[in-house]
Amino acid sequence: MQGIASRVAHSVTLLCGVLVAVMVLIIIADVASRNLLSISVTSSAEIAILLQIYITFLAAAVGVQRGLHFVIFSETGRYPPRLALLAALAVRATICLFAAFAGYFGLRLGFAQMTQLSASLQIPYGYFYFALPLGCALMLFFALAEPLRPEKAGTSSLEVV
Repeated sequence: MQGIASRVAHSVTLLCGVLVAVMVLIIIADVASRNLLSISVTSSAEIAILLQIYITFLAAAVGVQRGLHFVIFSETGRYPPRLALLAALAVRATICLFAAFAGYFGLRLGFAQMTQLSASLQIPYGYFYFALPLGCALMLFFALAEPLRPEKAGTSSLEVV
């Protein structure tokens, strides 16, 4: 399962890179068109915001997979083995509960906003909000794909979102 999670994280990382590149190109094109052609592309700001929201939640999920979020417990190798395992379980449960809670309410919010359209793109705002449950689903996947084991002495990689 770890191999699958690593491949998914790699794919999501590449997707985030592509989305960042597209966002930068859209912003550059908008600035250039306003300054050189005196034409403003009104939808460019909404597209950039939409891309930024998805980049944020997808990258947050990869952060969970790589253990890049802030530390709750440090150097669990100094704990007795049972306490270290309990600490690892508490961190994993916290990640899963947060992702499930935020994902559930993000999904509800997304569906509730499907009737409200964005100003220039005229797409439902629900598409903006669906980034949250997507990122949370990936966080849950990454948290559950990693085997539960206390870390070795000198490390501090038990993380929580």
